[in-house]
This record gives sequence, C-alpha cells and structure tokens, in this order.
Amino acid sequence: MIAEVKRKQLSARVTFAGEKTPQEIAQIMNESKLFVMPSRTEGYGIALREALVCGLLAVATNIGGLKEAGKSKNCVFVNPNSDEIAQAIEKQLNRAK
Repeated sequence: MIAEVKRKQLSARVTFAGEKTPQEIAQIMNESKLFVMPSRTEGYGIALREALVCGLLAVATNIGGLKEAGKSKNCVFVNPNSDEIAQAIEKQLNRAK
C-alpha cells in the first residue's frame, strides 16, 4: 500500500499513522480529510463508521461488514486490490479539495 501511494505521488497527502491512543485517534480524524480502510477481511468496521461520523470522506474495500458500516454518500467501495484502492484514494482526495 505504501509503495502504491508513492507510485501515485500521493505521499505528501497520505499518512500511515500506526498505533495510536483513543485521544490521538480522535484528534487525527478531526484533522483529516480522508479515511482509508483497505481490509481484506473485516467484521463490522467500527473505525469506518467513526470516520464517517466525524465527517470524513472514506475509501473502503467491499468486504465483510464494511458495506453496512460505510453506508454514506461519502464512502467509496472498491475491490481489495491496490490499483482500485489507489484510484479511489485519488478520486476522494480530489473531491476533498
């Protein structure tokens, strides 16, 4: 995923944050424009729902419970492959401008 972001020249606009505390997560979501959930397997997708409630645009894979959690005009669903995910990220970032 990181390589695909670099290949698409999105590195200046994409951050892979790693593990964070709940307080840090809330701050990051409130400062962000886009949430990406590129899961290959997933239950309900609480993090996706939380991002959408914070008003973020989102990209999620169309697997498991993500389609239910991501019901929103702000969420784009794609197959779990890097090309489709990267294209959707680019589309949503352009929409966020």
